[in-house]
This record gives sequence, structure tokens and C-alpha cells, in this order.
Amino acid sequence: LTSVLGCEIAASSPIEAQKAQAVTSRTFAYHRKKLNSSKLYDMDNTTNNQVYRGVESESKPAREAVEKTKDQILTYGIEIGDVPFHANCGGYTEDSGEVWSGGKKYLKAVPCYWCRDQSHSEWVVEIKKSEIENALTSRGVAVRGIKDITTKENSRTGRVMELEISHSDGELVMNGNKFRLMVGGNVLKSMKYRVRETGDSFVFSGRGWGHGVGLCQDGAVGMARMGYDYARILDQYYPELELTSVE
Repeated sequence: LTSVLGCEIAASSPIEAQKAQAVTSRTFAYHRKKLNSSKLYDMDNTTNNQVYRGVESESKPAREAVEKTKDQILTYGIEIGDVPFHANCGGYTEDSGEVWSGGKKYLKAVPCYWCRDQSHSEWVVEIKKSEIENALTSRGVAVRGIKDITTKENSRTGRVMELEISHSDGELVMNGNKFRLMVGGNVLKSMKYRVRETGDSFVFSGRGWGHGVGLCQDGAVGMARMGYDYARILDQYYPELELTSVE
């Protein structure tokens, strides 16, 4: 867990933000352990689950955060909470049901006033049409000669839930999260964007980084800098979950 913190949040972050991340990451691990009990492993060490790189990623602040939150997790009644997190929500987190089918009812969109001045808050990226075609086709969604991309449905927080791609063979309607991940989650940083055509490319102007559900890591850092403790930070992003101790 100490290594996970070193990979997921900067060692220079305020200790209360690191403690919030410690509780979140511990809860995430317990939840995945239960969810994947019949599988060969509980988690992988990538951003698909939680990044882990071994002892070289540990730090003194991370060790302190883990120790001071020892055994603490987030629960929903008798259930261990499902607690996704992301880098930056762009001003508003997202309902989990808008991103994933079967989303948890307790993971609801909440406003965030503390991440808007961070580096990931706003971004612009230009992606060539050919790059999008190659990315989609290589993942089993064949498109040829993209002409236009338009958003068809947005969530109440402004994220693209559904878009339409016009191409030489017709129109293709895609789920917004699926499109983002196929293009690349570090290229198209979030689903909160506007898109316009420019020559042989599309320009995406967006806010935030990640799926937007649960803890906003930049927001947690911002809250800690304003003097909020880790319990208040967790309550902001998981308002229906309770801070409890593992028995």
C-alpha cells in the first residue's frame, strides 16, 4: 500500500491528501480481493487497477499516511465500498452509472471546487483522423474515411456519453467511454470535451483527466491545502460511504 501511494499521489502532496488516498487504495484492494476471489489474482499493478512498482516507490510521507489510517476502509452498510478514483474531475465528478453499466448507486456526481487550477484541469489535443481510424480498427471497430465526429448525448456534468462518427461507409454510434479508451486514455484525457474538425484532424478541448468517478486526486490535494482533513475529503467524494475499520 505504501508503494501504491508513491505511484498514485506525489510524495510532496499534503499528508491529509495522502491519508485520503491511503484509505481509498486500501478499500479498493479489499473490494477487488472479494470481487475476484474465484480468479487467479485479485488485481494487476497498472492503472487498470492500482499502480504498484515495489519498494522504490515508497516514501516517508506515504508510510506515515498508511500508518495513521491503519485498517481504515470505506463501507456501504455491510459492504466494502467500490471506490474508483482519478486524477482530475474538471470541476464535477460523475455518476458511476454514466460511465459503466451496473454502476453503484452510492457513487454519485458531486461538485469539486479544488481541482480547477491544477495542470490537468484543462487540455487541448489535436488527433489526426487517420490515427483515430487506426486506433478504432485495431480494436475491432472498423471505420474508413472519417468525415465528422459529433456528440449525441452528454451527462448532466457535461461528459460525452454517446457520439456519432460519420465515415465513408455510413454512421457509427459509440459509447463515449469506449471511444476514449480506444483512442487512448492518456491522449483523450477525459470524456468532458468539445470536438471540432480542422483539416485532416479533430481538435478536442476538454477538462479533467480520467473517468471522473469517485475521488478526484487533484481535488483531494486542493482540499488538503485549504486545511480539510482526510475524513472530510473522503466525505466530499464518497458522501454515502462510511469510514470504518477492518475487523
